[in-house]
Amino acid sequence: MVVANANEWASNSWVMRMKNLEQIYNEFVDKDIIKPEDDFYTNSYPHYVNFFAQKKEFTKEDIILGMGLVYSWMPTMPKNINFKKLEEALPILNRAKNGGIVGKDEYVVLKSLCNNSLVGASKLLHFINPEQYAIWDRKIYAYLYQERADTNRVENINKYMDYLALVNKISQSHLFEPIITKIQTQFKQPFSKFRAIEWMLFSYNTFKKEH
Repeated sequence: MVVANANEWASNSWVMRMKNLEQIYNEFVDKDIIKPEDDFYTNSYPHYVNFFAQKKEFTKEDIILGMGLVYSWMPTMPKNINFKKLEEALPILNRAKNGGIVGKDEYVVLKSLCNNSLVGASKLLHFINPEQYAIWDRKIYAYLYQERADTNRVENINKYMDYLALVNKISQSHLFEPIITKIQTQFKQPFSKFRAIEWMLFSYNTFKKEH
């Protein structure tokens, strides 16, 4: 097992049950990076990001269409979309597009808009601002917490916010740079560090150890 410079992990004491930077680094540093499948998710991704990137300011129609894109990446139909939350969600999403931070109470609004799903809200935020928001789902939760990813756990906003803080730390770590670059080169199109890190954690069980 490779152990990195201890100074790199010194500021990570805030992580409780979630895997810390050192654990994640040691699990991926010697792993082969598996080339992603040439599937719908891989091929649709740049178009979805571009849909939002082309909008200077979102309208309600943009968000409704955007949720349609998000739910093409989800296993269930969005039967509980709360359209009454559009007016409240619109300034939050426009601010997120321009680098604003989403607060805990605002995640409640976005969940309500997105079929009462934090996973759906995280995908919407990622497509809107892939440099600052990462996709969250059951596989990522199970990897980070090493426990069953039931609905109550995955829908915990505090855990998602901790995850974003962790992804941000990984994106800024010089030790992870070669791993992130290696992942990015496997895809046909360029994409953010946050997307590379999310894909890395999501795909943990499909990576192979070299040693």
